[in-house]
Amino acid sequence: MTKKIKDLRFGSIDAQDYFHSGAGDIYTTLFQRSFLEGEHLQKLLDPKTIFYMGEKGTGKTAYATYTCLFLRDKYKAQSIFFSAEDFERFSEIAENLKLERTQFTTLWTFVLLSTFLAKASEFIDFDPDGRISALFKATRDVILIDRIDRASQAIELAGQVNALFDSYLQYSQEKLNKANVDRALQSFKLSRIVDQCIEELRTIPQSSQFTLFIDSIDVRPEGLEYPSYLEVVSALCNSVWLLNVTQLWRSKGQFKIVVLLRPDIFESLRFQNKGTKLDTYSHVIDWTTRYTNYRSSEIFKLADRLLAVQQSTEPKGQPGDTFDNYFPFKMASRRRDTPDDPFILFLRHSFYKPRDIIKYLSLMAAAYSKDERGERKHFDDDVFKDKDIRKSFSDYLLQEIEDQTSFYYSDAEWDQFKAFNDGFLSASVSRKNGDFSYDDFVGAHDRFVKYNEKNELDTPPSFRTADILLQFMFDLNIIGYKVVRTGKNGEEMTFTNYSFRQRSMANLRPKVPTGGNYVMHYGLAKALFTDFVG
Repeated sequence: MTKKIKDLRFGSIDAQDYFHSGAGDIYTTLFQRSFLEGEHLQKLLDPKTIFYMGEKGTGKTAYATYTCLFLRDKYKAQSIFFSAEDFERFSEIAENLKLERTQFTTLWTFVLLSTFLAKASEFIDFDPDGRISALFKATRDVILIDRIDRASQAIELAGQVNALFDSYLQYSQEKLNKANVDRALQSFKLSRIVDQCIEELRTIPQSSQFTLFIDSIDVRPEGLEYPSYLEVVSALCNSVWLLNVTQLWRSKGQFKIVVLLRPDIFESLRFQNKGTKLDTYSHVIDWTTRYTNYRSSEIFKLADRLLAVQQSTEPKGQPGDTFDNYFPFKMASRRRDTPDDPFILFLRHSFYKPRDIIKYLSLMAAAYSKDERGERKHFDDDVFKDKDIRKSFSDYLLQEIEDQTSFYYSDAEWDQFKAFNDGFLSASVSRKNGDFSYDDFVGAHDRFVKYNEKNELDTPPSFRTADILLQFMFDLNIIGYKVVRTGKNGEEMTFTNYSFRQRSMANLRPKVPTGGNYVMHYGLAKALFTDFVG
């Protein structure tokens, strides 16, 4: 029996909420029941995957959270989440310890390994008289906690390395010359603890397994400029790489650390042999599909399953039947004479990400539940025409983009982008379909730069030239470029290419061609232009 719209639930769009709520929460249970395993999960569990990539909202945290909560019987894992303050504090402690930037990797290696060991101790019984346990006891002496639970605690522990090392020597019963210890550099002390703990870890039985997921590294604190922040994040990722390849993978057990990150951040990282790391030790989550075969896509199956598992009796028909029950109509096509299935509008308005689809569904259900429509068991085609739903979803997409840009740009630079769009480019953008030409864009950029010069305002680096700004907007999927192709019957057909649909392991940052015609993303248009009617 089909459930009423007002009784549908969609949970959180941020899987971190499920991680913190735990397995017993009602929405976490919905997350578990509706979860699709498949290739992306297998790649996360692959022993060689170190860099697990996907754009914001593609499910990186969801896959890690599902693994931690619901695969515990066969795969042991835990996640840690960084905050902006963690990176700022890391920089402060590195400065206090008088570490050069080239030694950031040493500091991160200690932070990551000490966190890894503390989290692994939930599943592995370490020798109570061994060196790993000595580190745990010294940790309790220095920062008054039995086990490190958050990255911030490991960072603070590193900041007390002199006291930590003295306590560690007592518990580990290692005999070192006191004069040599007093003269030793703090980086040596960090490395010494790491080396000795790794030495013991290599004796752990082959049957032992543990994985640590590193999440939320794309949050830059206001007080840390982008170049400095990039140095810190690059050192973190380099430490993950070195710990896995030169240390953990040489153990008898099955150990690894995985960093979850966006492809654009990976592309920005400063470390050697990036191509090898990408080809052999990385995976990019990709949900893209085509309008013509969307029903076989994973993202459609996800939407259908989220609805299906909520029914009193889970449907036993074909995948997609539940979605069809809730959306039993067709929509006029923008391209063909035949009408479109409603899921095509979900795709057209979104970036083909699970978070987008879940958000759109939840907005639709919330709007219907405000009145008698909540009693219905299906939506009508007016749900895609509702101005309030469209505007709310468009605002959500724009906020997602703003959050994404915070890795690179300050709030002031984002405000400059909005000023450029509102005051200069908007005059050239069609309010019916969002089209504009390259000449329109260059003209808007010229006027913007001249306005800044006249009013003695700084123009951000991302606005330095029209082409740089065009690429910036393409990277963020704010715009796509149009391509005209010839159909089977000789007719001209226009397609739009977006960065997220072109991105691949071989091309993490697709380039936008200049000199052509472009279009504002359909889902964003309502947030960018209040009078958009498309």
